[in-house]
Amino acid sequence: MSEPRIHNSAYIHPEAIIGKNVYIGPYSIIEKCIIDDNCYIDTQCHIYDNVIIGNNVKIGNLVHIAHNVIIEKDSLIITHSILCGSCKIGERTWIAPLVCVRNNVVIGNDIVVGMGAIVTKNIPDNKSWIGNPAKPLSEYLLSKEERK
Repeated sequence: MSEPRIHNSAYIHPEAIIGKNVYIGPYSIIEKCIIDDNCYIDTQCHIYDNVIIGNNVKIGNLVHIAHNVIIEKDSLIITHSILCGSCKIGERTWIAPLVCVRNNVVIGNDIVVGMGAIVTKNIPDNKSWIGNPAKPLSEYLLSKEERK
């Protein structure tokens, strides 16, 4: 992680709560939200009101996080992903580039969501999901005969 600091071009709402050892990159906008300790917010990120980001979350640039989203600790949200309103991302979860998570969807703990996935349903703990619409990786690995 880069040295903890808030870049001088970043906007931080006066009521935002920023934890210890946080890096906020150039031209990022942090509205009235909570960002816990040891977080890395990359360049040009916009964190809206009422978002809570737990400890150790990394958010890449050009990620859209809508209202009332909760991101738990040790999770990574990678470039060009979209988290729609009121969704929840569990602990130790990796959201790959270009993922879209539908509003009100809950993604559990210890999840990998593959690149370009469109998540329309809740994802239980300890799973890897891919595709459009996103499905468990195991469904894509089945042979044609096994799918019948």
